Amino acid sequence: MNGPTNPTHGHRVATIYDVATLAGVSHITVSRYLNGTAGVKASTGERIASAIIELGYRPNLVARSLVTSRSRQIAAIVHEISGMGLGLLVEGAYQLAASEGYAMTIMIADPLSEESMADALARAAMLHVEGVITTAPTDIAETSMRSFTSGPLVVARGLEDCDTHAVGIRAAVEHLIRLGHRRIVHLAGPSGWLAARDRKAQYEQTMHHHDLEPVTVARGNWLPVSGFGAVDEVIASGATAVVSANDRMAFGLIKALSDRGIDVPGRISVTGYDDHADTAYSRPALTTCRQDFAALGRHAAARLIGLIEGRSLVQEGTGPLPELVVRASTARAKDIDGAVSES
Repeated sequence: MNGPTNPTHGHRVATIYDVATLAGVSHITVSRYLNGTAGVKASTGERIASAIIELGYRPNLVARSLVTSRSRQIAAIVHEISGMGLGLLVEGAYQLAASEGYAMTIMIADPLSEESMADALARAAMLHVEGVITTAPTDIAETSMRSFTSGPLVVARGLEDCDTHAVGIRAAVEHLIRLGHRRIVHLAGPSGWLAARDRKAQYEQTMHHHDLEPVTVARGNWLPVSGFGAVDEVIASGATAVVSANDRMAFGLIKALSDRGIDVPGRISVTGYDDHADTAYSRPALTTCRQDFAALGRHAAARLIGLIEGRSLVQEGTGPLPELVVRASTARAKDIDGAVSES
């Protein structure tokens, strides 16, 4: 009985011996090339690479791991992949890992559950992954991740030496100040989440820097419903502008303001964070801080593989930074009678 067919050539799946025959070398030489072992001439490597492409050869990672004692597998532990941002982050990490010859297992864990995080780490260890990428978005998740000892771990939050949230939130607040706003309030995220705390702290720091009073309204849960529910506090605060900790809460707040007959940005300007896929098409289009999640995933995977292999795939301090995207949800401040502020 014939083996599985090769989709390119219509015969059985190519083996390392087929590659060796076509390249005119021994299978040991092909193995050394695949494993990155020194001693394979450049011209020989080119012939092997051409044979691999022509035959559609795919190395058996399981068999290779038995020989090399390496799994060439990594894991990504995240709390969701349905969200556009995290989905892009995982996709970016996966693509970079694949380009470096690594398989990546994706695991979903509840960042508010120690048991869920411990289970994900145990599964990663059982798979003999060589390292882990995680977002570790909460105190519980960050503490749990410290128990992983089976290989290096990279937290995908941006630059190792730069507070990425500071860059984005500072840009949003200063944009509003340039528009003449002085009563700028913050719609915060949940307190147990590191990003929410970082963004709130930077909002407060930037406001203090400009001699303005920081005011935080009800903490949300990252979802539109919590932004919708914060509308009474926002109105009572006398705000002319709101810096929301993420886009989805901003969407909910804008809907609630609209239902109350309060125009955005005519009466209250609103900014978000993340540049969710719908921000450019919301009404009004949302001013927000864009995070390049796919680049963030690639950067995290490159850092992790660099740690695993003892080589540098990315330069230190070259990860993606957020940038302010100005759209229609922000405008110049108006005083109580509707006149444009002169400040």
